[in-house]
Amino acid sequence: KGFSNLLKIFSKDFLKYCVVFSSIAGRYGNTGQVDYAYANAFLSRMAWNSHNSIPMLVIDWSAWTGVGMATQGSTLKILEMAGVTPIPVRTGTEIFSFLLRNGYTGEYIVAGNMGIFEPNLTITTNLEPEKFPMISSVQYHKGDTFGIHKLSTKRDFYLIDHQIGSKPVFPGVMVLESFAEFYNSISQEDQFDIIDVEYKVPLKMLEGKETEIKMLYNSEFVKEQEDNYGKVIPYLIFQSISYPKVMKGKPLVKNHFTGKILSLSGNSMSSSLSIKIPKHIPFISLFSQEEIYSIFFHGPRFKVIEKLLIWEQDSLLTKISCKNELLFSSNLQKPSKERFLFNPLGIESLFQTAALYDLVRYSQLSLPSKIGKIHKISNEIPQYAYVIYRGRDGTHSYFDAVLLNSDKSPILELYSLGLIHTDLQIPIKPYIKEKLEILAEIGGIFPSDYNSQYHILPLLQLRQKFEENPSLLGQYLTDNEIQQIQEIKNEKRRYERIAGIICAKNAYFKFLNKSEQYLAIEVIKKKTGQPFMKSSKSLEILPVYLSITHSNSFACAVVSNHPIGIDLEKIKDRNTSFYKEVFTPLEQRFIQENSLLGTKFWTIKEAFSKAIGTGLCINLKQLEISHSSENNHFDLTYLGEEKRLRELVENVKWISNQNKNYILSLCEIPKEIFKNLEEF
Repeated sequence: KGFSNLLKIFSKDFLKYCVVFSSIAGRYGNTGQVDYAYANAFLSRMAWNSHNSIPMLVIDWSAWTGVGMATQGSTLKILEMAGVTPIPVRTGTEIFSFLLRNGYTGEYIVAGNMGIFEPNLTITTNLEPEKFPMISSVQYHKGDTFGIHKLSTKRDFYLIDHQIGSKPVFPGVMVLESFAEFYNSISQEDQFDIIDVEYKVPLKMLEGKETEIKMLYNSEFVKEQEDNYGKVIPYLIFQSISYPKVMKGKPLVKNHFTGKILSLSGNSMSSSLSIKIPKHIPFISLFSQEEIYSIFFHGPRFKVIEKLLIWEQDSLLTKISCKNELLFSSNLQKPSKERFLFNPLGIESLFQTAALYDLVRYSQLSLPSKIGKIHKISNEIPQYAYVIYRGRDGTHSYFDAVLLNSDKSPILELYSLGLIHTDLQIPIKPYIKEKLEILAEIGGIFPSDYNSQYHILPLLQLRQKFEENPSLLGQYLTDNEIQQIQEIKNEKRRYERIAGIICAKNAYFKFLNKSEQYLAIEVIKKKTGQPFMKSSKSLEILPVYLSITHSNSFACAVVSNHPIGIDLEKIKDRNTSFYKEVFTPLEQRFIQENSLLGTKFWTIKEAFSKAIGTGLCINLKQLEISHSSENNHFDLTYLGEEKRLRELVENVKWISNQNKNYILSLCEIPKEIFKNLEEF
């Protein structure tokens, strides 16, 4: 009655945290104490019912030594004879301090051995499937907590669309959702991270047959510093239970997955990934949904990637569509979209996007194996999956990954996602293989120092898009730009010009790291052929430097605060007369020893000529590149008499990268060398 009065007197806003001392008698009953047991049970239920509006901590204490009712008369002796171990005062106060200081909420039993109470310790709570689709019941037995469920392809339709080798395999994302629902059902907490997840043994299903699964709740005590109380980390184990004939009726229990829970209740905080999120998303699809799932094994419900939009040396971004409500049988009450705690298909899109990175860059099919941490920020509908490559070892590739909403803001983060390399062989159609090779060329060619300043585009994808719908061109190019393009008679050159303009705008938006309208800026050329950008409204020249290049399959653009030039060329042997025209005798000697240097030297010279704004009007033989084969070192020297050019060569920063088929060179000169933009 006293607790009830307190709840009536004090408003919900006034009570920030409430601790209730109850008894295990209220939980399990006790002979001859029906009134005492009922009162404590009622006290605990009142606290439970108030938990949604007021953070409540309920402690069901066992008997104590030295203090309390159990010390009166022979009560303590009788309890000890019945196998009940009382709580030492020091231990009890330490446990209470720990729970209080760490802001724990919910109901906790604090006791030693339970003795005669043990037969009453098995309690089963059935859960509503629309609220907890991945767990049927929670069972408490002798201090242990279990989550119980049965999986079946008749109910769990997602199993049909997640098959490897024609066998349904329990998806890793549903493991995470199972862990989340299990912990939420016993703690009532919504704010927590899942950490240290390991996918140890795949759980393969038999179509049409039920598979019994059990989740075990354990905990480990972690003390971070000598002077703090530490914290308890719940540890979860996911098991399957089967009854093979060879076991003669005995269950075969397998441990498949493990994970831990990091509670964010009280003062706990979760750090966020330090990632620069792209605010401008290019519109050209580099790889379509149809092409992706001609390789990946996923069925309709797991085809969450709509298209690949960004592919760079260390990152990948996809447009996604996640329809979680379709994962279960339609003849059963389905969970709402919002009910899922950790957005299974959203996380699946991160898994698949990371796997797509491995496929494109390393021609390897990889599967999720472990996760450092899953941190949910909000329940918004995800629109994009963004993964950042962190490296690889002999068995795994590692990524950080983020789900983004329509505003490109993070709504869920994965830390240290590990994908294990597999030897799965999947037949790939020739045209798909060609596209993958083109994408692989894109990803590794550009200098990492300029990741936020460039855009590179496969001409094939761009041409397909505008041939399918020519009217789209007006959404990305101004009338003036379209008029200039229509004057180009050669179709190949025309599409190169279109691609160059779009690359330039994308590079500029990326450089600003914000989304802008394509028609707000215009890319035009000076008489020398040097490109620059201006506002299509004010006609003011934008205060950035721009360079564009095309070669065979690609167009590329780079922007900078400094004069910059770029050239991309396919590696090939060139005519001897060409070498004599543009290279010095020393350079020709180097090229004779290594034909690849012919392409490299040419790209460096052209990139420099673009950076200084002259194009190929300068005497290229006055720029000499020397090469040391011992340490693969290059030097650029000016052989002419012009003091101005010598100063530019001496101050140029240049980089030259290559992959299997292409060489890209970039030259950048500090703008302080030029008096102003007009001179440049």
